[in-house]
Amino acid sequence: DLFWGPWANERVKALLMDLARSYKVVILFGEVYGRGVQSMDYGTVRGFRAFDIYVDGRYLNFDGFVHACDQHGVERVPVLFRGPFDLATMKVLSNGPSTIGGNNIREGVVVRTAVERRDPAIGRMVLKFIGDEFDLSKHKEKESVDA
Repeated sequence: DLFWGPWANERVKALLMDLARSYKVVILFGEVYGRGVQSMDYGTVRGFRAFDIYVDGRYLNFDGFVHACDQHGVERVPVLFRGPFDLATMKVLSNGPSTIGGNNIREGVVVRTAVERRDPAIGRMVLKFIGDEFDLSKHKEKESVDA
């Protein structure tokens, strides 16, 4: 099935089982993509990319997430920039062709802190900056965008 498919991936399963040795609750967040999933096929039949890990009531810091995924060969969403937040840079990075593949435009970029933190007004400091090209495209009507 489309959304249980990642569980059949031996690398994903190994990552989850390894983390389960140290934590009671382990949730791997990711996105299934490809032909038949969304209106953009990304040039592949079907794939999965991880973007976050939640363990025992907290999210791993970014470097911990990267280490856990890389240790087991689990593909992650691409990192386009790492450094101090700059709105002009985010605007530029949110547009352009997809870095995953296929003949698609980029939906936008996710901005997150390297060390997990919360803001009293918005909660967890993870935001998605939607690209102007995607916002104005025919794909926007067909895709669901997390808020």
